[in-house]
Amino acid sequence: DKFKQLDFGHCVVALKSLAEYHASSVVAHRQNPELVESELGEKMLFIENSKMTHELMKQKLHTFVNSVSKWGKFQDLCALINSKLDKVIDLILQTIHRKPKINVLNHGDFWTNNILFRYDQEGNVCEAKMIDFQIAMYGSYGIDLQYFTWSSISPCVRKQRLDELYFIYLETLNNSLERFGVEERVYFEDFKIEMESMLLYGLFTVSFPVTIMFSKSELDVYDRPCYREAAEEVLKCLQNHKVFEIL
Repeated sequence: DKFKQLDFGHCVVALKSLAEYHASSVVAHRQNPELVESELGEKMLFIENSKMTHELMKQKLHTFVNSVSKWGKFQDLCALINSKLDKVIDLILQTIHRKPKINVLNHGDFWTNNILFRYDQEGNVCEAKMIDFQIAMYGSYGIDLQYFTWSSISPCVRKQRLDELYFIYLETLNNSLERFGVEERVYFEDFKIEMESMLLYGLFTVSFPVTIMFSKSELDVYDRPCYREAAEEVLKCLQNHKVFEIL
């Protein structure tokens, strides 16, 4: 149920699968960097037709901040974003091109509907498999993690156990890198810095793809409780980390 989103158990299995995939892509990049970096997701979404993409993002972000401001929260922040739409979009696009120490081939559309789950005889979720790699893109692991966080993790899990989920992802990533013979590791402090640096991709996720995911008719998405919680949470994170002080 994409509106209900995922409980903790499903998130654990999904993020372990993602971490193993990310680690394997690090190995693949070392063996054939040109092949991995030639994936079309980044070019299709953010380079080719860049003017059209920019205008569409601008329209979506404008609708987002106007709708959220009507809830009576974050009105000053929404007004600031609305007054600097072009600059905010440029900053979002910079996160796409960001290249930290360890880069991965991101799935690009890692959310509930693109994850198949397998269950054991007792009905417990035990395995996840990703499908639909049409917009895979090479870059920060924060792309997939921000996307999954705001599109697929249930609000209660996100509020209470997000750090635990991130630790499970990170532990699986590092264990997989070790198993594949890769010396580099991602340490938790570096991971936290990277995720903070990618918060604007979270804003992009909530203001653009999630409005499509959560809506049968786009007009009703802002009335959905799960969407409102995600929107308010990501804005609170941006505000707490003073992301927009540079505007």
